[in-house]
Amino acid sequence: MDFNIEDFKIDFNNNEEIKMGRILLSEPFSGGIFFKRSVVFLTEYKKNGALGFILNKKTNLKINNILKNFPKIDADVYLGGPVRADTIHYLHSVGKQIPGSLKIKENIYWGGDFNYLKLLIEVGSISEREIKFFVGYSGWTKNQLENEVKNNVWAISNISSEEVFKYQDTKKMWTNFVGSLGSKYKLWTQFPENPNFN
Repeated sequence: MDFNIEDFKIDFNNNEEIKMGRILLSEPFSGGIFFKRSVVFLTEYKKNGALGFILNKKTNLKINNILKNFPKIDADVYLGGPVRADTIHYLHSVGKQIPGSLKIKENIYWGGDFNYLKLLIEVGSISEREIKFFVGYSGWTKNQLENEVKNNVWAISNISSEEVFKYQDTKKMWTNFVGSLGSKYKLWTQFPENPNFN
């Protein structure tokens, strides 16, 4: 069966503004390992650009596979984005227990003192359900994200800390969030992941 991408295009007005703590849901036609059906959590949004992490691209690695001499924790690693893939980042929900953490929204914090994080893990004060590790990040230069939103590359939505840290089925995360946006977005969920196979 042949699919015409134009039949699945949606011309919409985002009801939510772009800001720190929101999620970006990619259009279903975005390709590549990173942004295909991605859910990106924005941790920074300023005049000169934006930064975030992809929540639903889980790798087959645990953090202990990547970092040597790191305290044992059964925490997965996610592809945060295509920028600086040689760096590790993390979101967590333990707030000011980690000095230097940046509060993004209620019960969601970004980064902080890495040595103190290791200490909390060693003494069992933080679990894998309270932290999420990423390799690399997603970044946009000045006006880039705004232009992409205007061109309907991204839909904007909200997310809770529960959904950031404890969402079980990351393979269905994009579909479920897109479906919750309203009936017209359900068209996106019906677009095949690989049209060439249909």
